Amino acid sequence: MICACCLKHLVRCKRSLETRDRRRGIRWGQVDRLEDLDFADDLCLLSEAPGEMQTKLGDLIKLAGKVGLTINIKKTKALRVNTNKTEPFMLGGESIEDVDSFVYLGSKVTKEGGAAQDVANEFKKQMVLLYNFTQ
Repeated sequence: MICACCLKHLVRCKRSLETRDRRRGIRWGQVDRLEDLDFADDLCLLSEAPGEMQTKLGDLIKLAGKVGLTINIKKTKALRVNTNKTEPFMLGGESIEDVDSFVYLGSKVTKEGGAAQDVANEFKKQMVLLYNFTQ
C-alpha cells in the first residue's frame, strides 16, 4: 500500500511538471480534466487519445522502476470506451490485454461507456429482496 501511494505521488508530481501548459486526461465538466482514478492500490489511467495513454503508460513504468517497483502485466487491463481503435497498448514491451468490461468500486463499466447493465442487475437484486421480504 505504501509503495502504491509513493508511485501515485511520483506520477502526480511528474505530471504537474510536464502538463502545466498541456491538457491531458478526459474532460470533466467545462474546464477541468480528470487524469486518473485511485483507490487503495489500484490506479486507473484515463485518456481521450490512444497516443496520450501510451505516453502515460511509458511514464508509469519509468517512474515505477525508479522506486524499485514493477507493474504486473497480467493484472493490467485496457478498456476502450466508444472507440474503434484496436492497436494494443504496450507496457514494458508487452501488450496489455483489452477487456469488454471491468468492475471499479463495485460498479461495472463497459466498453460502450455506460453502466446500464450494472443498474439493471442492481434493480433485479432489490426486487428479489423486496419479494423475499413480502413473503
